Amino acid sequence: MYKRIAVAAILFWPLLAAADWQIVADTSLGQLRLDKDSLSRDGKYTKAVLVYQFKQQQRFSAPPKDVFDNRQDDVLIDCSGQALGIQRSRFFDKVRLVTTTAQATENIKFKQSAPNTMVETVVKAVCALTPTK
Repeated sequence: MYKRIAVAAILFWPLLAAADWQIVADTSLGQLRLDKDSLSRDGKYTKAVLVYQFKQQQRFSAPPKDVFDNRQDDVLIDCSGQALGIQRSRFFDKVRLVTTTAQATENIKFKQSAPNTMVETVVKAVCALTPTK
C-alpha cells in the first residue's frame, strides 16, 4: 500500500508542487487551470502547463477505451501568431497514469486561435502572463 502511495505522489508531484494556479475556464465538463509557475520562454514560444480536471470520468474512444478524470498538457503558445500546440499530454484516472503522448517541437501541429474557442481562451490567458525575458 505504501508503495502505491509513493508512486502516486511521484506521478502527481508536478501537479502538487505548483503553487500558483489560475482558472482559465470552468465548463460543464470540468475546470481548466493554468500553472502560472510553469510559464517560461522557449525562443518564440511560451511554455505552459495546463490541467483539465473533469467532473466525471471520460473514456477514450479507441481501444482499450481506458477512463481518465484529469488531463495534464505541456503546451507551446505562439503569442505573436495566436496559436497553440500540445507538446505532451498525460491522462490520469485519480492518481494512476493511464497514458502519455508526446512529440518533438518540430512535429507539433499548431491550432490557430479562433473567436469563442478554448484555444482562444488559453492563448489569451497564457499570453497575458508571458514573461518578457
